[in-house]
Amino acid sequence: FTTSEGLKKWGGLISMKTETGTKTYPFQGEYLVASKTAVVSPTNMNILYLEVDNPLKISVPGYTAGEITAKINNGKLSATKKTLGEYSARPSKKGKALVTLFAEVDGKRAKMGQMEFRVKEVPPPKAEVKFALKVKGELFIEKSKMVTAGGLSAKLKDFDFKGVRYVITSYKLTGMYKGEQQFDISKNPKFTNKMIGIIKNTKSGNTITISNIKARRVDTRNTSTKELDPVVLTIK
Repeated sequence: FTTSEGLKKWGGLISMKTETGTKTYPFQGEYLVASKTAVVSPTNMNILYLEVDNPLKISVPGYTAGEITAKINNGKLSATKKTLGEYSARPSKKGKALVTLFAEVDGKRAKMGQMEFRVKEVPPPKAEVKFALKVKGELFIEKSKMVTAGGLSAKLKDFDFKGVRYVITSYKLTGMYKGEQQFDISKNPKFTNKMIGIIKNTKSGNTITISNIKARRVDTRNTSTKELDPVVLTIK
């Protein structure tokens, strides 16, 4: 019966009666105690995201979390809760990353295995105008609420990593202004004065199109500008 994982040693003495008296023979051995652990690995989803703190759970059957160390060849790998085997990997370049595990065996560090990950950029966000409502796949908004929204924002959808933030850097807004179609370009998230004029003069039922939208990730350095999908809004 064992109460902990790891390499265990055992031994004893065997006594035998012989013609010359009782003789004793020592013996010893060792065995490895591993936890009852079911492991499921998503072989098609071994992905780490660029410049994001990717949580990893690391373990080697038969060794406690404190006996394990890990290294990565792309970016940084740090222990968040080493006693629970919890780490955070933050790759610094696209491509691949190799995580290698080591364990203490008889006082020496031994390589226990490694796993290769694909490193991808964070997916692009979606451009949004506050107060816009989607009905049967189309976006609707009141003129007054669009003016109040004041501009465009970039939101990540269904991406469960905290701290990732994009900012709109430029876009083109097109709509009806004084009886004819006109446009203006903004170099920041806010609507320009001309854009606000276009919004206010667009009649109910007509559309405003926001295109050529570009956004940049601002929670880290050295990230490229992303071109986002256009946004078409119907004025209520």
